[in-house]
Amino acid sequence: MPTDAHQTLHKTFQLVDLSSLSISSVGPIFSVAAAGSAMVQAAGAEVPLAIVLIAIPFILCSWIFLSLNQYFPNAGASYHWSRRIMGIDYSNFQAWIVIMAYFWSIPPILIPAARFTLEALGVPHPGAGLQIVVATFWALFAAGVLLFGARITARVTQIFLLIEMVSVAFMAIVGYSHWGPPAVGAGSFSLSHIHWAGVIVCMVVGATIVDGWEIDSYASEESRKPRITPGWGGIIGAVSVVLYYLLIWPLLLHQVPLDQLQNTNDTLSLWAATVSPQLLPWMRIAIIASTAGGLWLTTFILSRALFAMSRDRVMPGWLGRLNGEHVPYWSVILPILLAMAVVLMQVFF
Repeated sequence: MPTDAHQTLHKTFQLVDLSSLSISSVGPIFSVAAAGSAMVQAAGAEVPLAIVLIAIPFILCSWIFLSLNQYFPNAGASYHWSRRIMGIDYSNFQAWIVIMAYFWSIPPILIPAARFTLEALGVPHPGAGLQIVVATFWALFAAGVLLFGARITARVTQIFLLIEMVSVAFMAIVGYSHWGPPAVGAGSFSLSHIHWAGVIVCMVVGATIVDGWEIDSYASEESRKPRITPGWGGIIGAVSVVLYYLLIWPLLLHQVPLDQLQNTNDTLSLWAATVSPQLLPWMRIAIIASTAGGLWLTTFILSRALFAMSRDRVMPGWLGRLNGEHVPYWSVILPILLAMAVVLMQVFF
């Protein structure tokens, strides 16, 4: 039965859980697969430079989040901190920024999740109806992962993250063992000929592929050590995904022609098909795992923010009601339903 809105979230997470959430929330494999083409179009062989430059402020922010979590651990994270420091009026404005930012990140994950799944199943050009069916499956799966409680969320996330990590490891082993002369048409990097306009555009796109590590701040009330581990998980997550990218991108840029990278909707599958076709099915599974993890973890962040806002009476009280697993169930269900409504309108209209 639903419980009272004034009950607290269950303290479950340890540092390893928070770190896993922070890495998986970024969805590094999905991010490279989906955004890689746009980044190459902007910066060419200078993509790694753009990633390093945009990662610096994000990593600095993760240290600031660590300090704030030590003083104000709260499920509302940045919304709550602005309320404590800047006042109610400013935090109410920030509440809408948080809601819009995270909600509008959910629909763009659902359709790629469906598309990547269908491609892995051998359906390269699915109809709208089939995409909706598969997107609905992933929406329900994400809701289930969250509604069954924080412990289940952490464990399922870790399983999916392990799939990503193993795939990246195999990619590195295969890719660097096949390292040789660059592919015909591959990009070449030179410090003396940096196209800064393209690098800056790539940094803007790159901001979307290094964001998400802050989830551990929204999970701080569910941490067993709320004034110690939240913040550290975000730092580990932010640094880890940058290392992921610096491992992956040299392979893409060295072993695949730039024009092919610029004109694909899945850079990682293109790399696998070019360098090691036997890895292609496994790479697609890793992309699906990464996409799915990003889906429920983005919803996790939004649900905890809505929970904190309802507790402060900024949002309706029923959004803070907890189920038997100490999960704010309406704050999970409502964003998923609205995201599916957006997907339906996007597909059919």
